[in-house]
Amino acid sequence: MFLRRLPIFALIMVLSACASGQYTAPPPPVVDIERVAPKTLDETWSAVLNGAPSLGYEIRETNRDAGTINLEFGQKNPSRYVECGDFVGSTGTTSFTGKWINWVTTSRKAQLTGLMQVRLEEMGSNQTRVAVRAGYALTLPASIAPGFAGADFAFATDSTDTVEILDFLAGGQPNRTCGPSGVAEREILDLV
Repeated sequence: MFLRRLPIFALIMVLSACASGQYTAPPPPVVDIERVAPKTLDETWSAVLNGAPSLGYEIRETNRDAGTINLEFGQKNPSRYVECGDFVGSTGTTSFTGKWINWVTTSRKAQLTGLMQVRLEEMGSNQTRVAVRAGYALTLPASIAPGFAGADFAFATDSTDTVEILDFLAGGQPNRTCGPSGVAEREILDLV
């Protein structure tokens, strides 16, 4: 029995010896989620509705009576909206140094779906409170690389998600942490 498993064990040891790496998780997110705009509710509503699409956000739903605008984002450039720490690693002839989100976006074809709700509330004659909250779903497909089991991260504006990556060639410790970069929230708040 041992002799039959010896070649598999030897292959794992060789592959592990060829892989090296170091991973540093990102710090907890600090994301602005609220702003008071020096504008009327109508002016603020128009600023968000007109400005969000030009920044690449898709308007999914609006409810003027409730003061909500729902946006979708992130499919084209996940690394802009997500922070997953730093990674230095190599596997045989391939090496990488930089943001782990850039590594998984290029080598593992990571996909992001971001959904944001923007709430607008009139505070006075020329003041409108704008609050944003986003949810993020980052998926690393399993079929991209042999031996890569894939991974799913889910987090919100003020949180992170830590997932064990079941790919021993990824280098370093197996856990990875992802959270928001704060770009999406900031860009929408900057419209007002």
